Amino acid sequence: MRAVALAALATSLFSATALAADFDPGPLRGTQYIEPVPAPVTIWEGPYFGGFGGVTQSDFEYQNSFSNLVAGLSNVRDTTLEKEYAVSTLLHGVGGKDRHTTSYGGFAGYNWQFEDVVFGLEVDYVHARLNGSRSDSIGRIMLTSDNVSHDVYLTGTASAELQDYGSVRVRAGYTSGPFLPFITAGVAFGGLNTATTVTARLAGYDQTAYNAWLANQTLPTGSIYRYGYSSFNPYNLQARVVGAGITGDVSKSTVAVGFTAGAGLDFALTQNIFLRAEYQYAWFDDFSGHKLNVNTVRGGAGVKF
Repeated sequence: MRAVALAALATSLFSATALAADFDPGPLRGTQYIEPVPAPVTIWEGPYFGGFGGVTQSDFEYQNSFSNLVAGLSNVRDTTLEKEYAVSTLLHGVGGKDRHTTSYGGFAGYNWQFEDVVFGLEVDYVHARLNGSRSDSIGRIMLTSDNVSHDVYLTGTASAELQDYGSVRVRAGYTSGPFLPFITAGVAFGGLNTATTVTARLAGYDQTAYNAWLANQTLPTGSIYRYGYSSFNPYNLQARVVGAGITGDVSKSTVAVGFTAGAGLDFALTQNIFLRAEYQYAWFDDFSGHKLNVNTVRGGAGVKF
């Protein structure tokens, strides 16, 4: 009996040991560390092209568009009045209104990728027909050193139209998964039409003769020198009649050169198709006396190879 009991106890211990060896407690409770899986890197290197649509806003300025044209008029050029008072600079064209329009176009470029950093060269074309205009007028009475009192009245109208523009830009970005935020900078070229019209109505009389009339109430015979008047009444100078004046105008089609800068975001739908959202600023400075700022917000899509 004793031997049988010892045999049964040994068998039980052996079975328990075997069960303990086969027991798998599973993962222990608590925080587990999982090795992070890096996000897949999108390959942006290579050529690409695409198209876009958006909204373009322009701000035309006309600060210097009148002066050269007025200075060239025959009744202003090389006169004592111009030399002493620079009347050609009296008209101004600041304060042009902002204009808005829809725009569309296309782009093409090539990317070079260095791990997560992307550099590229891109050209684009934007069709956006924008126009603005500005008018100004001014009247002055001026006494020159030759004792002539001048009645000066100037008017001017300037207009400009942007037909389309394009750019050549470098860009730099940093890829994060399917996203590629980027910045751009480069040279812009704009096709613009400008038109400027000015009129100078000038009249004058001999101030010495007028002062003599003030003293004696009579005009010395033959001493009243005047120009630009169809009549001269010393009793009512404000009612004098001024001639129609001399008008000059010029129209030009210009390819203006400026600079551009912007920022955007590309999103890769696949390895070959991407979407784009972008802001672009372009500035064209002093073309025929005009200035132009252009702001464009646009969205588009492209294909890369």
